[in-house]
Amino acid sequence: MPDLFDRCHAALMVHEVAADPMDPKLWTGGAVGDGEFMAPNGGLDLNAADRGNWTGGSIGSGLLGGTRWGISTAAYPDLLKSMPGQIQGSYPTLVKDLPFRRAKDLARYAFWDKLRCAELPGPVALLQLDDGFNTGVGAAIGRLQSAVGAKKDGVFGTGTMTAVQAQLARGGAVALARELLALRIDAMAMSAQWPVFGLGWSRRLAKLPFQAMALAA
Repeated sequence: MPDLFDRCHAALMVHEVAADPMDPKLWTGGAVGDGEFMAPNGGLDLNAADRGNWTGGSIGSGLLGGTRWGISTAAYPDLLKSMPGQIQGSYPTLVKDLPFRRAKDLARYAFWDKLRCAELPGPVALLQLDDGFNTGVGAAIGRLQSAVGAKKDGVFGTGTMTAVQAQLARGGAVALARELLALRIDAMAMSAQWPVFGLGWSRRLAKLPFQAMALAA
């Protein structure tokens, strides 16, 4: 039986690689988790026009490592630092060589755990995981703090959790998830990149409520 992290990460992969890891037909062994996960193009984007796909952080600088399982070459080194030291050495140098299971562990340590998603209701956990994965852990925590009236410092401490629990007691998980999504839409719409990427971002943001409600069921 998949746990909450499995379900939220699967929802994330629907956006990142257009494939659901909970679909047994997408595994080479014919069952979820059996064999290799067969995402389109192996879950890999090697677009050379994307500066995030280069080890040097700019187009043509360093090696073209790509983005795999939603993890960019530019972000990869910092994300690895969140892993326990004894595990870091088992990770490949380039994102293009990152196996799905390693990427999933990275998402758990670098995002899920830091956002304390295991302590949140399903809809809120998904919204936080997706926000942190795309805009950064600090930004996602800041939006949660704004939604619950906690001090906005980007640190998910005891005060923030107390405020979250109080808000959940007043309005429930769905209401909090709705407010988190509204704050994220508002922030993204003010981005200078919205005229270029806004439609694609909107498609993702429009799908999230349906995924969140499935977790609330």
